[in-house]
Amino acid sequence: FKEPSSLLVYNGKVIINDYDAYLANTVIYYLDGSNQLNYIPKLKSKTAAERKTIFQNAIDSGVYNTFAFNAVLVANSKAQTVKINNDYYALRQGFCQVDTNNFILVTSDTKKWYIQDFANFMKSIGCKTAVNFDGGGSVALLYKKKGTNTINVLTGNQRSLSSVMYFTE
Repeated sequence: FKEPSSLLVYNGKVIINDYDAYLANTVIYYLDGSNQLNYIPKLKSKTAAERKTIFQNAIDSGVYNTFAFNAVLVANSKAQTVKINNDYYALRQGFCQVDTNNFILVTSDTKKWYIQDFANFMKSIGCKTAVNFDGGGSVALLYKKKGTNTINVLTGNQRSLSSVMYFTE
C-alpha cells in the first residue's frame, strides 16, 4: 500500500517523498517559504520523473507543511470550473488565502450548494487561492475552547473523517 499523498512535509521535515507512489484523485497543497498557498494539480497525469522535479521544487520553496484534498476552487483570484463525480447539494468546507497573512476557513451550514456554487462563493469573499475539502456527511467543524478539554461540534460530524486540518496557537 502506498500513501496517496506521496509528498508529506510536516513541520519542515520531509516525511514522504515518493514520486513513484499510487496517486489518488487529490491535489497536494502547501504553504511555501513566502507564506503563499500553492498547489500541485493533476499528479496522476505526470510521469514519475515529472513528479520528482515538481516535489523537489516544492521542497526547495521552503514548504513547511503539506496537505491533500480534492479540488481547486479559486486560482489567481478566479473561480475555477469545478467538476467532480456525484456532484449534489451538500454541506461544503474549504480553505482559502486572501493575502499573505490572511486565510479563511469556510464551513457551510446549508445543504444547498453544488461544488461550483461553492467555488463562486469563495471567489466572492476575496479568495486568491481556495481549495475544497470534502462535502456532505464528511464535513464537520469542531472546536475546543481555550483552557478546556471538551471538544464541541459546531456542524456536521455525520461520519468518521479521514482528513483533518487543525489550527493551534
